[in-house]
Amino acid sequence: MRSKRSVRDILSGNSIFLHEYDMDDAWHCRILRSTVVRGRIRSVLVDPEFISAGAYLIQRRDIPGTADISFFDESLPILAEEDIHYFGQPIALLVAPGVDQLNAVEKMIQIRYDEFPGLPERLTDPQQIYREVEKRQGDPGLMWEKSVESVESSYVISPQFDVPHQSDGAIAHWNDGELRIITPTIWPHLIADALKAAIDIDPAKIDIRPTNPGIFHDHLLVDGSLNAMYAGIAADVSGRNIILDISEEERLLFGTRQPPVEVKLHMGLDAGKQVLVNDAVVNVNTGAFGLFTTEMLNQIVSAAVGPYNCESWRLRIHLYRSNLPPMSIFHGFPATLLQIPSEIQANRLAELSQDNPLYWRRGNFLSAGQTAPPGYILKSDMDQGNILGMLDSISDYSRRFAACELLRKRRDPGNIYSHLGSRMRLKGMGMAFGFQPSGFSRTSEKAIRPRVRLRMETDGSVHAFIYTAPGASAAKLYIRRIIRDELSLEEDRIILHTDDVCQVPDSGPVCLSRSITIVMDVLRQACRKLQKQRFNQALPIEVTAALRSPRKGDWDQENFSGDPYLYRSYGALALEVDVDPVTFIPEVSGVWLVVDAPVVLNVNQARAALEGGIIQCLDWVRGWKGSFERGVLNTAAAANRRYPESIRVPQITVEFKRAEDGNISRTGQSGFRDLPFALVPAAYLSALSQATGGYFDRIPTDSQTVYRYLAPVSYTH
Repeated sequence: MRSKRSVRDILSGNSIFLHEYDMDDAWHCRILRSTVVRGRIRSVLVDPEFISAGAYLIQRRDIPGTADISFFDESLPILAEEDIHYFGQPIALLVAPGVDQLNAVEKMIQIRYDEFPGLPERLTDPQQIYREVEKRQGDPGLMWEKSVESVESSYVISPQFDVPHQSDGAIAHWNDGELRIITPTIWPHLIADALKAAIDIDPAKIDIRPTNPGIFHDHLLVDGSLNAMYAGIAADVSGRNIILDISEEERLLFGTRQPPVEVKLHMGLDAGKQVLVNDAVVNVNTGAFGLFTTEMLNQIVSAAVGPYNCESWRLRIHLYRSNLPPMSIFHGFPATLLQIPSEIQANRLAELSQDNPLYWRRGNFLSAGQTAPPGYILKSDMDQGNILGMLDSISDYSRRFAACELLRKRRDPGNIYSHLGSRMRLKGMGMAFGFQPSGFSRTSEKAIRPRVRLRMETDGSVHAFIYTAPGASAAKLYIRRIIRDELSLEEDRIILHTDDVCQVPDSGPVCLSRSITIVMDVLRQACRKLQKQRFNQALPIEVTAALRSPRKGDWDQENFSGDPYLYRSYGALALEVDVDPVTFIPEVSGVWLVVDAPVVLNVNQARAALEGGIIQCLDWVRGWKGSFERGVLNTAAAANRRYPESIRVPQITVEFKRAEDGNISRTGQSGFRDLPFALVPAAYLSALSQATGGYFDRIPTDSQTVYRYLAPVSYTH
């Protein structure tokens, strides 16, 4: 597997990557995948010469135990049995001594199908819906009767995924009867539990060794777990050491990604342009298999309506199936996605009211004592820390917005060519306010029940058993600081055990900023538990702590009411764009972000992570939309895509709003890595709208999309 490391990894030498393991005696494994979008396996024909070739063909019936892998209360087939639900669905594993032998024996296998018509990718048939929720507040019918004006819009958010730049995979290695799985993963305990249920081996003989998962690794929750399962099953059936190499093309075609979403918003206004009612419909394409659906619903109900005053609202959510690959968590999951339409709508309502979007938000934010969606009482004002004021200060938003608005009003309406002779670029300013939940919702965190173990030895040193991903230096630093402060120890007396799955209790997956919020809260509990015992009991002392169950009434899962999260991080972002009136290329010239972060361990590292997230998000919102054609990803479009909009990196400014008067969360640290994905898209589309006079309703939106939206109007002039 190719070596592609970050400069920091190369210089520090702290990371262990999959390709660094020497496995000269290993056999190679390949996944045989479906070549149809929807159908049923009629037969698997094997040439008689296959047996003499010494290779192995492993199908679902060859798995001795459970042939599915579970994610909370939903499962995914490891290998297909009969029914095929998407193009590329794994059917069998092929094992041979080398790549050349794999290529040879693969030609000896023929899979025949009965092919069926594919399901629509958009929700056109109610029978596609397998889970739906309707939530309301107040009396929407009465508010519609009082409305004198309505604003209706719809938004399409295409699938989001990281374009792979390196191969992926897993290694299964036998060592004195112990099966060691080496793979990039963010939840090794899940893999260990799934393998124990799938293969015929003593559970104590399974050892999961995580490698560095990289910076953006949310896709590994599903993809990494499946890869480890394939390698482990192949090793168990064949008795060989196994290398599973997932190519870049395989990752692009068949990897999980963030689901495509369609949102429709219909708002009723009174004579003063105040919102009386908001009727929202959210359709989520979860692909062939529904994963994390309860978590999806919890996040959607918390984010789709928005944090603004509204007398009454109704929210209808439809999760539906298609023949796309299964969808998974990605950059904050649906909570970040579903804030994009509401923030674009807020900017349009400000325009309708002829108001500055920043001032409009100040006047329409929910305040302390009011009920926020999906049904909890705010303990403080939505912008308690005056994030918007700080954003206005560092970006000069109000002045820039007013200047762009003046230019827009001076242009001939609908004709972006009115300044063609001067080649004057079209400028626009956009902004957005939003939040990132840290960790899963209370329901999912209760199911995970993250745990931490501490042991104080007779010499007074403390051993901490807590899982972090290899290379997670910030998390390890935070662990040491918490133990130091809680137990009054010198840091050289703190010994960390962070990646040995056999010793470390299950803390849950390393994603959604859980490691520095949820898990650190559990660590504090363990420290305080140890502190109470250290002077009353003889050493050594060992304690284990688990996440406390949410207080009764905080979140009603059955009715989707209350506050579903333990932690939230708020932020606001402004973005400036200018559009070339000839090429239609929108160039982002500046981005300003303010994050409400009570405590930041390493300011430079946090700022760099957010800057990287902003750049990655800009690549998504201006880039290739990753379209599917009849259930198959259009890789030709991916190979030929061009990013003229992404050549120049904009000037990025990131500032943190620190805690005042000791007002910090339980852990003191907030997670905000995925915050740009809630803010950048809405700010970008709003800036484009001000610059061009057009209203954009889909992500991604690149120069070709701008041309399609505006050119027909321009040509009429």
